[in-house]
Amino acid sequence: MRGIKEFIIGCAVALLSTCGLMSALADDEEAAFNAGLAAMQRGHYAMAYRAWIDIAQSGNARAKSNIGYLYEQGFGVSQDYGKAMTWYSGAADDGLAEAQHNLGMMYANALGTEESWGRALLWFRRAAENESFESTYMIGLSYYRGLGQIEDKPSALYYFRIAAESGYADAQYMLSYMLLAAEGPTLKADPFNAYVWSSLALESGQVQAEEVRDLARMVLEKDDLLRANLKISECAAGDAACDYTN
Repeated sequence: MRGIKEFIIGCAVALLSTCGLMSALADDEEAAFNAGLAAMQRGHYAMAYRAWIDIAQSGNARAKSNIGYLYEQGFGVSQDYGKAMTWYSGAADDGLAEAQHNLGMMYANALGTEESWGRALLWFRRAAENESFESTYMIGLSYYRGLGQIEDKPSALYYFRIAAESGYADAQYMLSYMLLAAEGPTLKADPFNAYVWSSLALESGQVQAEEVRDLARMVLEKDDLLRANLKISECAAGDAACDYTN
């Protein structure tokens, strides 16, 4: 019995030691990742690469994606779209939405590969499932322009609205444009909501939305304009009273 008891105690000690080691390694990995971010923010790209490369090679998905970005942009390394694709692919396969979106953009823009909107959409859809609203917007854009699939304005509007409600400015602009141009579900111009969405997009820095906002404002009655501005204030502030459906 004594031997069994000592064996169990020994196993428990070994397990605790292993857990402690794994925790320390995780802490070291997080420290390395954060060091890379700090270097990146200072524009020290080669230093960021050195901070991330080891943990990327060890399987850290965020580091893989960031290494891919460095190769795509040529920051701290020689620009190499092929290597960017490789690193993005690894992180995308790990389920990282950011990498899935970036990989989709590589296919859409023929960077390191032949242009393929079919493959791009595959990755945009996976990223959208992981709440990448940039990818949700790109799906909407593909429907709007007929890229990789049949042009489908109602579907475009659907995806633009999802991304717009998340606060994605480009989607807010495209939604406002479609509503003003009578490309919405009723096929009638909707200057009220076009004004609301273009104003929200403009507040987020989407300068193209200014033209839509000004055109929509020209046809709104005074009372509708006051109501629209109230809605914009509520939605911009994240007020619970904001109702995107009206």
